[in-house]
Amino acid sequence: MDKNKRLRRDRLQNLVILVLSISAVYLFFLTGSLDMELPEISLSSPAMEETPTSASLLQELNWPVTLVIHDGSGERRYRQLSTSESDFTSVEGLWEDLFRDGFTSLAIPYERFESALALPGIYVSFPSPIPLCILSERLGLPSTNEAVVQHLLLVTEDEAVSFYHSDGEHFFLSHTSLKASELTATAGMISGSRCSFAFEQKDSILHPLTVLPDELPQYSQFSAVSAVQPANTDSLLTFFGFNAHTTNRYVDSSGTEVIVESPRKLSITPSGHITYLGSTSYAPEGFSLSKHPSPTLSELVDGAYNLLMQLCEDTDLRFYLSDAEYHHGNGSCTLRFSRMAEGLPLLSGDGEAAAEFLIEDGIVISFRFLGRSYSVSDTPSLLLPLRQANAIAGQFEGMEMALSYVDNGSTAAVSWLMR
Repeated sequence: MDKNKRLRRDRLQNLVILVLSISAVYLFFLTGSLDMELPEISLSSPAMEETPTSASLLQELNWPVTLVIHDGSGERRYRQLSTSESDFTSVEGLWEDLFRDGFTSLAIPYERFESALALPGIYVSFPSPIPLCILSERLGLPSTNEAVVQHLLLVTEDEAVSFYHSDGEHFFLSHTSLKASELTATAGMISGSRCSFAFEQKDSILHPLTVLPDELPQYSQFSAVSAVQPANTDSLLTFFGFNAHTTNRYVDSSGTEVIVESPRKLSITPSGHITYLGSTSYAPEGFSLSKHPSPTLSELVDGAYNLLMQLCEDTDLRFYLSDAEYHHGNGSCTLRFSRMAEGLPLLSGDGEAAAEFLIEDGIVISFRFLGRSYSVSDTPSLLLPLRQANAIAGQFEGMEMALSYVDNGSTAAVSWLMR
């Protein structure tokens, strides 16, 4: 099949994710640090014009990323890590110069991008497209760039540094003023295990940018339980601006606690699913994400992340922005955050994001949250060997195979996913 056709993705559809584990193969849908004390309660799109934010948490926002180094020797080094780790911050130092100076992008065919991967350089891949303005704000650089990126590549080309990037569907090239010596020095400081891309494998029908490690890494396994207990629902009511002593609350036949203060409603299930339905006519403290009539995307992401951190104030920052969608028709915005662990996404068994915000006029009118608690178990994650995973994935031609933690209800273990 033509590679360009294999690369096409319909963003309006959920991503099909195949979970390959030792015991079973799961199929589900996804719209889409190493301190192992994970959060107890766990909580693309054109960006709007950006302006600087005050007291922003965006510089603390992290993602799980795949990092591939090619030093020109013919071998590639692979790391799966968090953007908070020092190896990645050294790469961001190069991005900072690039984003500060600005760049103009030229559309190119996929084949040009693939050819550039043979050059010495650094390749970074996010689990899903990220607004460039959010990445810039993370570096402390206000941005008006409306593009989204998922794959970023800096390479030495004709003694200069070229910047290739993709939103997952289209591919672009930008020329930079970076020095080749800086890129070479940064790449030389990063270690990793050997890997290859799927396009380098004979007869591979995987997405060509699938990264295939020569040796499978070792990952932990976690026990998983609901972080929402009957004893702490009163504090949740207070957080969402409800009267903890209200009589307008009941438990339905499924065990879900429901609180109603018209026009707002809060539902808390025994499994830890929290759903808040609000209104633009009233916003509890913290649920109005901006004081401006036309908030920027950066302001909304910052406000939503801040609200998420308040809900999970006793935990580490273990969430990443997995989707940001601005609805031009009605001026609303949908933001989704997912969990991460050991440099990998941590997904629920049904593919839902850990937290989803629907925002109108800068006010959160809908908030869905999966309250989960994780603790390290003595059992490691057991990965299906790469050859067997490849064989099973063969029926999903053109899809990317990647590692991810999957919460199946009682445990969270690393599995191969097709997305």
